[in-house]
Amino acid sequence: MLASSTEENSTIFTSWRDDNYGGDTNEDGLSSGETEDWKGLYFKDSFNSKLKNIIIKYTGGFLNPHIPSQYGYWSYLSAIHINEGNVAIKNATITESVTRGIWLENSSSTLDNIIISGTNNSHSTENAVALFISGGAPIVQNSFFSNNETGIKIKDSEVVVKNCTFLNNSIGIKIDSGTSEIRNNTFENNGLVSYISLSASPIFSENFAQTLNNGINGIFVGQGETKMTTSTWYGDLPYVIKNNLSIPFGATLFLQPKTVIKIGSKIFINISGRILAQSTTSQPIIITSIKDDGYGGDTNNDGIFPVPEIDITKDWWALRFYSSTSLFDGVIIRYGGQSFKERFGAVDIDPENHLSIQNSIFENNSCAMTYTNMNCEVIVPEIEELIAEKNVIFRYNDHNTHPQCY
Repeated sequence: MLASSTEENSTIFTSWRDDNYGGDTNEDGLSSGETEDWKGLYFKDSFNSKLKNIIIKYTGGFLNPHIPSQYGYWSYLSAIHINEGNVAIKNATITESVTRGIWLENSSSTLDNIIISGTNNSHSTENAVALFISGGAPIVQNSFFSNNETGIKIKDSEVVVKNCTFLNNSIGIKIDSGTSEIRNNTFENNGLVSYISLSASPIFSENFAQTLNNGINGIFVGQGETKMTTSTWYGDLPYVIKNNLSIPFGATLFLQPKTVIKIGSKIFINISGRILAQSTTSQPIIITSIKDDGYGGDTNNDGIFPVPEIDITKDWWALRFYSSTSLFDGVIIRYGGQSFKERFGAVDIDPENHLSIQNSIFENNSCAMTYTNMNCEVIVPEIEELIAEKNVIFRYNDHNTHPQCY
């Protein structure tokens, strides 16, 4: 298909009931279309199609699960569904669609200057998605996603999303898996900027400066999930953890310079695998409370700049290392630990652990470090060695280690 027109005279794909374009085509009197009036455009193995300066309205839906079609059973209908192949889409507007606006399935299409708004009311158990990408390596650029349940959802893909704007969506970008690149985008007034699963490892860069007034001004990690796979996190938007999770044996979390991790109240992260956090004192890696606006900005968007020693000491609880061979070099750890009932530090170390800490800072913690099952006589020399030989600074903590050791 070749649909190429000018911006002033776009090609229109709409319901035959829509009298706003072409008049009263079906002769039913003054009327306009409704979502699901028609099923959309479907491309299969297309490598030469181009869509330029088009408008699509009133499409989408969810097929009856008992009736087979070219889509299969339990199928999502989209305004545009590209099943393999590459289709170039430029200057397209898609509105009044349900379930999905555009679906790229194992496609490496290029989408440039696309506007998708109002994709809502999915009939399935999944949220409606303006742009759903499953497989392939497409490019999405210079595009605008507004007032959708989810702006973009990515699964098993290597997508580049750059120079796009996400406004008033429930979720800006949801990434289930894959190593996509999310670069230089604007996120404003969304519920969540981004949600990533624990099996995803996307690259975020140059988004921080254009991210404001969202429910969470950061990357929401793994809600409802508990175990990470090997992943890399980057120094751009803060990563937000609000449920207990673990890094199991065999998995590694790589933290790049300037990465900011913000942890919710009373949360543990259990590490039997590894955290490799290596940076410099000029570009430190930060592990802190979600309430801490000192690094990564007002991530929880509460407009409150707390007095640290009053409001957020003892907020998150601990990184608990079990037989781990992790490295902290150039890391700042703030506002963790717990000093009542069972006592543990922001970093809690198992006796078989081989965590190496150097050139790092523990500050404003309720308790900075504990060594599980070691007595107090062992802890004091360990701390003194870190200070004297490893350039580790302990400051403003209630306790560097708690006097009631196990």
